[in-house]
Amino acid sequence: MLVELYTIKGCHNCKLIKEYLDKNNIKYTVVDGDKEFDKAIKAMDDAHANTLPILKYDNNFIVGYNQDNLDKFKKLYNN
Repeated sequence: MLVELYTIKGCHNCKLIKEYLDKNNIKYTVVDGDKEFDKAIKAMDDAHANTLPILKYDNNFIVGYNQDNLDKFKKLYNN
């Protein structure tokens, strides 16, 4: 499963998601929205979101830091 995390510097929720993913041994690629602005904007458009972080997996999105959604994602990832 390809997992991408779209983030920006200084984003508290971005940091929380990174910590969650690392703690749960979930492999992911970071897309730095400050450096790859076009990719971040496309992800925001695709996710119908106006904020980061965005966690993208299998054409699905989790916008922001949401513990319940991350826990559901973790179960999918581990199966």
